[in-house]
Amino acid sequence: MKPRQRTGFALAIALMSAVLTTTGVQAQAQEDTYPNEAMTHIGELTFDHGIPTEETSEKLYYEMDYHRAVQVYLWSLPIMGQAQWRQSYLDLYDMKPNQMVYATQFDDRSQILTANETTPYLFGWTNVKDKAAVFEVPPGAVIGLGIDFWQRGLDYGLFGPNAGKGGTWVITGPETPQSEIPYVEGARLIESQTNNVWLVSRLSMPAGERDQVVSGFKLYYNGETPRAASIISSDNKPGRNYQPRGMKYWELLHAI
Repeated sequence: MKPRQRTGFALAIALMSAVLTTTGVQAQAQEDTYPNEAMTHIGELTFDHGIPTEETSEKLYYEMDYHRAVQVYLWSLPIMGQAQWRQSYLDLYDMKPNQMVYATQFDDRSQILTANETTPYLFGWTNVKDKAAVFEVPPGAVIGLGIDFWQRGLDYGLFGPNAGKGGTWVITGPETPQSEIPYVEGARLIESQTNNVWLVSRLSMPAGERDQVVSGFKLYYNGETPRAASIISSDNKPGRNYQPRGMKYWELLHAI
C-alpha cells in the first residue's frame, strides 16, 4: 500500500473512532440527565425521556398530598388543642360563652396539658364576634392568663399589670363591631386575634378564701348588667385540651 493510501485509511479509522466515542459519551450524558428510574424513600420512580410515567405521577401526587397534610396538621396543633378543650366542655356541661368551670378535683384537670395537679382553677370561655366581653377579676392570689385559640396570651392577676389587686378587662376580637366595644373607666384591653378566648385562672390563695374570690369574678357582654360569672361545678369530670386523633382531628378542624 502506498504511503498516501495508508495515511488516508488511518485518518478514516481515527475519525470513525472519534464519532463512535462521541456518540457513546452523548448517550451516557443523556442517560445521566434523563434517568429512566430513580430509587427514593417512596419507592422506585420511573420515567420516559425525563417524563414521569403514569404510575410515578400517582406516587408523586400522593406524596405531595401527604406532605401538605403534615404541614396543615403541625400548623393547626395550637388551635386544635383549644378547640378540643371547648368541645369537651360543650359535651360535658353544654357550656355557654361567659360561663366558667370551677375545677377543684384531680380528674377535673388531669387531661389539661400543663395544668397544676393540686391547684383549683377557673376555666372561662367567651366568644366576642358580636360583642366585646367585660371581665372583672377580684383582688387575691389569682394567676391568670387570657389566651386566644392560637394560644397567644396576656397575663392578669398576680403576674398581670395590676399585680393581684384585681381589675377590669375589656375583651375584643378581630370581628367585634366598634360600636360594641364599651369604654370602661380604668379597664384594660385584651385584643384577641380570634373570636374565641379562654380565661384561665389558677386560684393560689388559701382554701378558706377561694369561694369568696370565685364569687368576685364577673364576665358579661357589652350592654348587659354587670353580674357574677356563671360558675359550673366540674363534678370531677375531666375536660381535655389535647388534640383528637384520626379523622376526628380533621372533622373538628373543618368545624372551626
